[in-house]
Amino acid sequence: MGFEVLSRKNRVFVGTPAISLTKLGRLAFNTTASVQLKENKAEKVLLLWDKEAKRIGVQVITAKEDERAYKIHWSPRGDGCGFTASTALKQIGVDTSETRSMPVKWDERERMFIIDVPEKYLIKDGTPIVRTKWPDANTSKVEDTTSNTDLVCKVCGKACKSPFGLRNHIRLAHPANQQTFNVS
Repeated sequence: MGFEVLSRKNRVFVGTPAISLTKLGRLAFNTTASVQLKENKAEKVLLLWDKEAKRIGVQVITAKEDERAYKIHWSPRGDGCGFTASTALKQIGVDTSETRSMPVKWDERERMFIIDVPEKYLIKDGTPIVRTKWPDANTSKVEDTTSNTDLVCKVCGKACKSPFGLRNHIRLAHPANQQTFNVS
């Protein structure tokens, strides 16, 4: 019996369909889940939320002109897809401080992926979000400082993203005080 040349184009994807919720609020489907969307000719989807069950639904729709729909963007190779829904994820309280991957289930009748969001990935009700205004009163920029409380200026309360940023802030905004702070 001789060898047979196998084609790269007829790849079979096995594995569990999964989705990643990224720091940027993007829902990225893995290859197995993308194949399911491709089979259903998905171009646009609706994002659904079941508050009691803590589940997200991503439903394939056929209506081309639905204002609530998200357009699916495919990777150039066609083996993955996703869409960005950062505002919606914030609205339902999903913590996007880090990228997380979760398994998804396909509901054939509803033509929808169902994502069970673990309680630990949700921002708890009543969790205070400390917001500080920048020192410039003419600027309306606001920053969430819950995740970087160790990088807050002791003089004005401005939060910085890195020790380097805090060092620069102190150097520029508080030149008289820069010797009194030890920023590592």
